[in-house]
Amino acid sequence: MPICPLAPQVKQHFSHLALADPGFDRSDPIDLLLGADVYSQVMNGKRIVINDSLPAAFGSLFGWIIIGPVQGSVSQSFQSNVVSLTISLETVSYPTVIQRFIQRFWQVEEPDEVPDTFTKDGQCESIYISERTRDSTGRFVVPLPFLNEHRSETFPGSRQIAVRRFQNLEKKLQDNDTLGQAYRQFMHEYESLGHMSIAPCPGSYFIPHHPVFKGSPTSSKIRVVFDASATASNKLSLNQCLHTGPKLQQDIIDILLRFRVHKHTFTADVCKMYRQILVHQQYRSFQHIVWRASPTDELKEYQLNTVTYGVNCAPYLALRVLQDMADQEGDDFPTVRDALLHQTYVDDVCVGADTTGGLLKLQSDLQLVLGRAGLDLKKWS
Repeated sequence: MPICPLAPQVKQHFSHLALADPGFDRSDPIDLLLGADVYSQVMNGKRIVINDSLPAAFGSLFGWIIIGPVQGSVSQSFQSNVVSLTISLETVSYPTVIQRFIQRFWQVEEPDEVPDTFTKDGQCESIYISERTRDSTGRFVVPLPFLNEHRSETFPGSRQIAVRRFQNLEKKLQDNDTLGQAYRQFMHEYESLGHMSIAPCPGSYFIPHHPVFKGSPTSSKIRVVFDASATASNKLSLNQCLHTGPKLQQDIIDILLRFRVHKHTFTADVCKMYRQILVHQQYRSFQHIVWRASPTDELKEYQLNTVTYGVNCAPYLALRVLQDMADQEGDDFPTVRDALLHQTYVDDVCVGADTTGGLLKLQSDLQLVLGRAGLDLKKWS
């Protein structure tokens, strides 16, 4: 692919050939990338050379491919910078003097390294490392990483705000039987799985909640979303007082490129990933909600026991746990480490191997490592 359009006469020399790319003389986007492993299967060995100033034509299954340099087709500009260094050799050997002066130069010019804890991302990481644990079942237990200036923050009036918003929600659930049934079922499952429980003490912050439909608004499938951005009477929300955490998510393009290099692949979903990671007991008072299944029931106060959708540090905490598993298990399961670090997008694992045996081994190892932390893989494809 030329970096700039070629002269028209270049294309004229090959006008009698059935070209694989009739627009080879234009600087257009690349249409197709082929690996070196298929090169010998594509090329047929035929070659046409016109003269030394033109590229050659090579035969392929797709037609003739034009490969080679074109003389005088690209004008290049150069920029030079002059650097002067004057030194006194005296009686010291020349290489030693050069080395010493260069070393002094870099020492003067190099800025001081900023300690990790000086940045917010570094502070967040420090909190995670110092406070995260694993319980007796192997599940990860993580902190809520509060900003230093808000570690003793209070949220006056947040309960009243959560109650008022719940009362509005309750009216909607009464008016829509399908929505009400789906919402009650979701919350019942949430409690039965231990992801929320009756609060043992008054809450420090209350999180309002509301439904989000999966698919269309007429669908019966919903997800309950928790609004940790709701502000208390002091104009502060839980999310404003927490570190978001550094970006740990790999770019989707990089993941897909790695995924496609394998001959055999599979994808799987980490089932309820956020909700399999526990939050330390001391932080659960900041994850209180109000709920009742019926307007005739008593309005009860619950605590959310796990990493929660809607809390801004949740994506960081979930991906950081996956990194932790990769670090702790990586020596024994190197392919699992690579999968967790480089081939996972949010809660979707996209991996592969060059043999079916290797793929089945990777599947088994992934289930073993994730299972030790209480994580389960579903939706295989």
